[in-house]
Formats: sequence, C-alpha cells, structure tokens
Amino acid sequence: MMLFGVMYEKGDKCASDRYNDVLAEQKKRASECRYHKMAMSIQGNIDYVYTPGYRADITTAFGGDKISQKIADKILVEC
Repeated sequence: MMLFGVMYEKGDKCASDRYNDVLAEQKKRASECRYHKMAMSIQGNIDYVYTPGYRADITTAFGGDKISQKIADKILVEC
C-alpha cells in the first residue's frame, strides 16, 4: 500500500509539472500572438490547481523506506 502511495505521488507530481509547463508555453504563445487578447480569452488566464497527490504526504511520512523509493524510481523512469 505504501509503494502505491509513493508511486501515485511521484506520478502525480510528474504529470502536474508537465501540464503546468504546457499551460505556461500556451500562455507565452498566446501573448506573442497578433490577437493576443482573443488568444488569452480562449486559453484562459488561470493557473493550474495541483492535485492533492502533489503534496507528497505519504512520501514525507514514510520517506525513510528506501525499498519503496527505489522501486518507484525504477518504474517511473520518464519523470
């Protein structure tokens, strides 16, 4: 169960960071567009709200478990 929690948090952080990067790039491109006001209204000028798994509560509480950390790092190699 702890391994699932650690993997969930690491995967959630990775996905949230990637999504935030995509939104930042879209905002940058919209601001450089000729019709930047229209592009920003379509894009939306809001910040991404991170999911609860991003806080890494389980990892913080059980961070000393090296086995779960190693397994999670091997499985989530793309992040």
